Amino acid sequence: MKKHHLVAISTLSLIVAMPAFAGPNWDVIRSDEQHASQEPDNQIILPLDHGPRALSTPWVNKQEQFEIVSHEQKAQSVRVAAHAAKHTKTRTQ
Repeated sequence: MKKHHLVAISTLSLIVAMPAFAGPNWDVIRSDEQHASQEPDNQIILPLDHGPRALSTPWVNKQEQFEIVSHEQKAQSVRVAAHAAKHTKTRTQ
């Protein structure tokens, strides 16, 4: 009877300890690193403060991020317009 308990306890211990012997899945790690390296790093990270006199809140961060993106888009459209104006032929009549 004691032998059956010993076998059951040792089997249960081995099953519980199996994840400790498992190593990292390197294929998944490498594919995740490759996927992360292919994504552009264009996220704007702004500070967040939850204090009583918060200088930065989620609403303020959203407004600042909107201003930054709109400023970048405006600058890009000015560059495209200047490039197009420089490289187009004007018709004179």
